[in-house]
Amino acid sequence: MRNFFALWVSCLRAYANTFLIGILSFLWVVAQVARSEEIHFSRQIRPILAKHCFACHGPSVAQNGLRVDLREMVVVGASGRAPVIVPTQPYASELFLRISASDDSRMPPLQTGPGLSFEEKHLIERWIASGSRWEDHWADQPLTQTASTDYTANARYIDEIVEIELKHHGLAPSLPEEKQRLLRRVYLDLVGLPPTLPELDAFLLDSQGGAYERVVETLLARPQFGEHWARWWLDQARYADSNGFEKDRMRSMWPYRDWVIDAFNMNMPFDQFTVEQLAGDLLPNASESQRVATGFHRNTMIHDEMGVHENEFRDKVLKDRVETTTAVWLAATIQCAQCHDHKHDPLSQKDYYALYAFFANTTDATTAPQQEAFQQTHFDSIPVMGTSWGKEATKLEDEIRLVRSKLLSV
Repeated sequence: MRNFFALWVSCLRAYANTFLIGILSFLWVVAQVARSEEIHFSRQIRPILAKHCFACHGPSVAQNGLRVDLREMVVVGASGRAPVIVPTQPYASELFLRISASDDSRMPPLQTGPGLSFEEKHLIERWIASGSRWEDHWADQPLTQTASTDYTANARYIDEIVEIELKHHGLAPSLPEEKQRLLRRVYLDLVGLPPTLPELDAFLLDSQGGAYERVVETLLARPQFGEHWARWWLDQARYADSNGFEKDRMRSMWPYRDWVIDAFNMNMPFDQFTVEQLAGDLLPNASESQRVATGFHRNTMIHDEMGVHENEFRDKVLKDRVETTTAVWLAATIQCAQCHDHKHDPLSQKDYYALYAFFANTTDATTAPQQEAFQQTHFDSIPVMGTSWGKEATKLEDEIRLVRSKLLSV
């Protein structure tokens, strides 16, 4: 009897421990689900699915017709199949049941490895319980205005915000840089050139307040500021002074280069900077400057070799314009959509060729096979006088009129 009683107590204690652990685990899960912070699909859930599921149910392979990278298949259900997630109900969701299983039904399959970690399963459980909110990739989401935090609400300048953040994390700012090195840094940053010795001496001798600020304002007003900062944009615009193919003939693209430099020096608003480069010639009463701005899409390479097929090369030019536009203004690579819907971005072939059709509406196509006619008419050009040349031309025209009047009076 004593042995039986001891066995009974031992069993009771074991079951009590198991029951207690179960209760505590359940309460912990409930508490975690009830936590206020939101779970972000694109930052927290999608990486887990990409790591464990995409190999068999992703953009490249879709076993049994299931892709877990598409909301319409995961949450809504597509192609006549039931959704694998039921929002707010993790234990009624096939996806969660499969990743949590311990038998042959587990996904990923048992023979492939240990599967999801406890933390990854728990995160997916919380995500489903919170409503399975599905987000686009952060790069495809619209920008939103975030509210200022309490400790930055009264800050007026970026330096003040940085200083407040440093204090918030218990950090101290770096010591002030010596004046020689500070001046060299700001010169290289704003105009790409080091200061001259007289400029350095003047800065070192300037003991009045605001000396650094005055240097910055002076550099921003220099034409070299636009020349320095325009370089990065011209790289994006694939600017070149020659055609790029075969004989690599020279071409006069410098008016567009000067337009970009002037835009930086004038601090042109970015929306205007965008419109004039993509459609400046379509604006009402477009000025010469606005038409020059569309040189952004005249920077494509030009192949004027006799054997080139005009329509084939025009197709390459149009694709270059599509891909450059999306890369520069949308920060997205769209080349894959030439042949198929983009696997990892919401970009379809239809999107690609819709934009392609926009550029195909230009009137620069010709049927002339000769290389001279091809180069001159396929890539339309406009006569550009420019500000300085325009003043000189006006002066010369006045002199010509004066000479003519004198000759007529003789």
